[in-house]
Amino acid sequence: KLGIIALIKMTERMERFPQKELDPTTRIVITGIGAVTPLGLTTKETWENLVNGKSGIKSHAFPEYPQIQAKVAGTVTEFDPNKALNGLLPLKEIRRIHRSTQFALSATLEALQQAGLLIINTGEDAVKRKWAINSAIVNPGEIAAIIGTGIGGGEAIAQVQENLKQGKTAEVFHIFHALPERVVSPVVKAFGIKGPTYTNVAACATGNVAITSGIKEIMCGDSKIAIVGAAEAVNVPIGIAMFDVLRALDRELDPTKTPRPLDKSAGGFVMGEGAGV
Repeated sequence: KLGIIALIKMTERMERFPQKELDPTTRIVITGIGAVTPLGLTTKETWENLVNGKSGIKSHAFPEYPQIQAKVAGTVTEFDPNKALNGLLPLKEIRRIHRSTQFALSATLEALQQAGLLIINTGEDAVKRKWAINSAIVNPGEIAAIIGTGIGGGEAIAQVQENLKQGKTAEVFHIFHALPERVVSPVVKAFGIKGPTYTNVAACATGNVAITSGIKEIMCGDSKIAIVGAAEAVNVPIGIAMFDVLRALDRELDPTKTPRPLDKSAGGFVMGEGAGV
């Protein structure tokens, strides 16, 4: 009986909510791109510096940890979160979120502006959020947000452990740093997005997996628009040391001579930070 009842209820549900999958030949297009990289704080600046042969690799030594032999990293410079994220979240929250999340927010803002999806927020929460999704174009509940990270603010876990060893407690902001999901949740809060939201973790393939996940959300009919991308900011001793011990990172001291992936003298990759949406 239970099986029959369940089948009847499922059939009724299917009739009320017919399949929403799109025709497999439906084209999905990119309408906006945002970036924060060692080459620039926007997509345009990043691209111009790239084609002009500039490098974002900088010396990044940790003199207090001589055992770390990798001394260079791709570093985002001149990024002021208070300026870049002004109006997206209260300043108190901007200071509490991790650097990787700050990058994700800035890149998302640029992508949504380029796509023409934002209007000035006039709702009840206008004091807290400057921007809102233009509901005349798309319902915020039909926008998915899938922004991944490899490590995110993982170093916060070590900070909590050190605090406990010293007889201290964890800090409030640690939870906003440590969980990988925190790279996307402030994004949906800042823009009032209400569709499927999650973070994927797939090492160096994270950004690509976020893109394919967004495609699936659209093709299944669960979303009309998907914000997809990835963010990372682990140019810290813990982040560098874990890859350095594997001999995965180039130990070249001159930042102008690395990386050189197509050279037979290649010594490994260079750790970097930034976001793309």
